[in-house]
Amino acid sequence: MRRVLIALPIAVGAVAYVAADNVEFLAPLVFLSLAPLFASLTGTSVRGAWRRGYLFGLVFGLGELFWIAQLAQKWVHSLVLGIIPWLIASVLMAIYFGVFALMTRAAVLRGRWWAIPLIWSGIEILRSYIPLLAFPWGLLASPLWHFPWLIQGARLGTIYLVSAWICAVNWSLGSPAATGRRLGLAGSVLAAGVCVSLVLYSVNPVTKPLRVTIGQTGVDMAFSNQATAQSRTNAAVQSIVKSAERDRSELLVLPEGTSSEKLPGAPVVGFTLDPDIPTVLGAQRGRSPAYQSAVGYDGRRWQSVDKTRLVIFGEFVPGRDFLPFLSAFNLPSGDLTAGEHGTQALHLRNLTVGPVICFEEVFPDIAFRQAANGSRILTILSIDDWFLGTSAPIQFTSAAVWRSIETGLPVARAASLGESIAVNAHGQIIAQAPLRCLDAMTVELPVPVAPTFPFWLPVFPLAALIISVCAVSFKRGGTLA
Repeated sequence: MRRVLIALPIAVGAVAYVAADNVEFLAPLVFLSLAPLFASLTGTSVRGAWRRGYLFGLVFGLGELFWIAQLAQKWVHSLVLGIIPWLIASVLMAIYFGVFALMTRAAVLRGRWWAIPLIWSGIEILRSYIPLLAFPWGLLASPLWHFPWLIQGARLGTIYLVSAWICAVNWSLGSPAATGRRLGLAGSVLAAGVCVSLVLYSVNPVTKPLRVTIGQTGVDMAFSNQATAQSRTNAAVQSIVKSAERDRSELLVLPEGTSSEKLPGAPVVGFTLDPDIPTVLGAQRGRSPAYQSAVGYDGRRWQSVDKTRLVIFGEFVPGRDFLPFLSAFNLPSGDLTAGEHGTQALHLRNLTVGPVICFEEVFPDIAFRQAANGSRILTILSIDDWFLGTSAPIQFTSAAVWRSIETGLPVARAASLGESIAVNAHGQIIAQAPLRCLDAMTVELPVPVAPTFPFWLPVFPLAALIISVCAVSFKRGGTLA
């Protein structure tokens, strides 16, 4: 019975975390979701801390990653086979939370409670960039993308800094301190973060308007016949180009997968672009190796930059030669190759554009490297068709908002069926195309006149990793009681 009484609040906290990430009006629950876990760690053993952290992570993973089962079922047409990758991913995800609980316990025993928010961020950064399995999904701060005025702190240290702030509020509520002291400390930490955000929200750099057309083809690029889809895409792009011409657009952004031609070097087959409108579109380049690329055309020349972060099991399949059961999942028959020249911008006449290709948008470093390249606007080219009808697209829409705030750059996101959105540099969505429809959405985005890259932006993620490790590595007096 005692175990149930301990486990129940932890599980409820994890459910609150999932609910916050998927239901807009429940987003503020992230400020409470970790508190039951922190409260349960008081006086516990190493094994107890691991179990409680792992329980939280498992419940969170089962809820947050259920879209994997939905997606796999679409591929294999089998509910049983669809459930397998969902369970595996959830079990693996829970490990990070178990480690976090162990590190939290160690930090408090050493009298370093102040390091707990940094430990949380360090764990988030680890799972975001760990080789092969990097997956920055469902970060603690993610749900707050609905409230840009609240999360401008990301401009100082990326989404991971905002996660640390939220964790600090949770720790204040769940710590062993007296109730009044906990509430006072939590209120102070919350108020401090809000004040910083509001100050940053009020700062407006010098900008000039850029008329951008975001093209949404309305063609299912995931589950329809590829030849038919390409034919319909060609027709849709031609319509979008005409709309961009009527609106006198200064930049046209088209989705990932717009062309299957082996660009650059030859004109796009199937539709004609206007040489007076600089255009960014997604295409596959090459055969062996093959790259997923963003292609730029400004009427004078073609340019291309290659995707550097590929989707495991979607764009490449590790172990396909010695794990024959993978064939049951109808995975891609050929692997793509990550770009070999790093994150590069496109230079289209007098405008430097930072392309971010699909899965890359969930990684803060891709966006701020594009800002460091001198980009004045981020263009996200995506195919979300695989995930529509699941909770996954929320993460991608959220990522576009976070990347705009972190870099101080506007974002034009084009996806074949949606979400296609325009976001200003403060993370406000100023235009959004209806899902699953052909649409040419022309907006005026304020583009910064001067470079926006804050040189300190990568400092917090690196510091959080280092400090979180040091905080639990060196002993000092203190008790967890």
